[in-house]
Amino acid sequence: MHVPAKVAYGLRALLSLAAAGSPQTAEQLAADQGLPRGSSVPSWPSWLVASHDGSAAHLQEVWVAVRASLRQVLERVTVGDIASGKLPHRIERLTADPDAWQPH
Repeated sequence: MHVPAKVAYGLRALLSLAAAGSPQTAEQLAADQGLPRGSSVPSWPSWLVASHDGSAAHLQEVWVAVRASLRQVLERVTVGDIASGKLPHRIERLTADPDAWQPH
């Protein structure tokens, strides 16, 4: 999964807005989260190991958990597993949850 840095920065700005509870300027959001301005946005994963401030202090942990969750699936299933229909039990358990099939 590729999460563009702009998406990550947008989430950090959104968290700052939620924590502030009032309208903020782009300059205030950038200062609050240490966000770059303009086109100086780094690519994955350099923004993942960057520090997050204020209301986004725990966002890095969420991104790491997302990456770990994807790896738990993608590193344990092979093309051969898929072609044969013999998926690892962990994958079968995940797909057995009806909620997994629902878009959110």
